Amino acid sequence: GSFQGPEAFMDASGGAHRSRLHVLAAHLNPSSASITPTSIHSTPTSSSFQGRMKGFQVAVLGAAGGIGQPLSLLLKLNARVSKLHLYDVAPITPGVGVDLSH
Repeated sequence: GSFQGPEAFMDASGGAHRSRLHVLAAHLNPSSASITPTSIHSTPTSSSFQGRMKGFQVAVLGAAGGIGQPLSLLLKLNARVSKLHLYDVAPITPGVGVDLSH
């Protein structure tokens, strides 16, 4: 076979990455991916529908580190996160626990 340059590989993988990002974005924000002008008013509001809209359970590995601490605080503020699990090999500093308990 003939040799294809790196541009051909990058174009093929770039399309795959864009497709994967689109699927991930639709999963994280399903309302924006599926809302059309005709379906805005037909969104179910029953309690069974609300029960299915649980949040994400998120685990932060390295929660006592310099990135894990602010990340944990930001995730705590996110309405889509229903449970936040913090893990680290080092003991978590008391300040992080106090900040997250508010």
